Amino acid sequence: MSRAAEGLYKALQYGFYKEGDRRIAIAGRVDKLPLCVSLKVEERAILRSFLFMSSRLSGTRQIRRQMRYLVFSACIVYGVPVWVTITPSERHSGLALHLFRGRRNDPAYGEDALFGETITGDAQAGIRDCIGYAKPSLRPAESVTIDLPEYDLRRLITSRYPQACVQAFRVACRIVFPALYGFRI
Repeated sequence: MSRAAEGLYKALQYGFYKEGDRRIAIAGRVDKLPLCVSLKVEERAILRSFLFMSSRLSGTRQIRRQMRYLVFSACIVYGVPVWVTITPSERHSGLALHLFRGRRNDPAYGEDALFGETITGDAQAGIRDCIGYAKPSLRPAESVTIDLPEYDLRRLITSRYPQACVQAFRVACRIVFPALYGFRI
């Protein structure tokens, strides 16, 4: 059994498969390992077991292949889907700052100490400006640009209050993107 596993490892590193008349190195690609021409019977049995077990683990190539088959079949029935990747970012965290729920009389935002760290007066004033129900406002007054605090302050707030990031992600998924793409949740 251990020799078969060792043979699979060597085939993964140094093996090759044929595509027409060409020999192509496997070079560490697990998805090409079943096509290797030099596998023995025991190695193929271990490989089949591996592929079967990994087809049940999330994030593996086998699961992605099954997802691709499902998406392709859904395209035939429902049409081509729109793929949207939502990545919460501290760089564009206006919604997270709006959902930041600090209290003005909280001693953590006081003059002496902020989160147990030494923060400059500008950062304390900036955080105090973000405390409140409608601060910072997400509605532009007359122009399209919205004034947000500096990047370091946004990063400080989102790192110290991660619940705001979670809520901003939920709002983006449930309200913003359905409104943009015209679907209901």
